[in-house]
Amino acid sequence: MTADFVVKKIMIVEDNPVNQKVMQRLIKILGHESISITDGFEAFEKIKLLRPAVILMDIQLIDISGIDITRAVKDDPELKDIPVIVVTASATADDQEKIIRESKCDDYLSKPFLPQELSDKISRYIAVKEVDFK
Repeated sequence: MTADFVVKKIMIVEDNPVNQKVMQRLIKILGHESISITDGFEAFEKIKLLRPAVILMDIQLIDISGIDITRAVKDDPELKDIPVIVVTASATADDQEKIIRESKCDDYLSKPFLPQELSDKISRYIAVKEVDFK
C-alpha cells in the first residue's frame, strides 16, 4: 500500500448473509471498510447519510428492487456521482443490458464472481491494494 492510499467506505446492499460475508472479506483484503445493509428501504437513507465511496447493489432484495434504489441514487443530484456496481445472479446479456438501462448503474458484476473480478470493478472507481488472488 502506498503512503497516499486512503481507506474508503464501500456499502454492500445484499440480503444474503453468505454473499454479504464474501464481499466484506474481499473489501477488507482490498484495504477498505464495508458497511452492510440488508434492508432495501433502509439502504437509500443510509446512502444519503453515509455517502459511501462505492455501492455494491444486489438487485433481488426481499423488500424492494435494487434497480429502484439505484435509480433513486442516480436521480438524486447529491448522490448521483457515487458509483453503483450492480451485483446479481441475472447473468444473460439481455438481463445485463436491461438492468444497466433501467437502474442507471455505473457497472455490473454477475454472481458468482471471482475475487479478482470484484477487485477490478471496484478499482475502476477507487484505489485498492494490489492483491494476487491466484
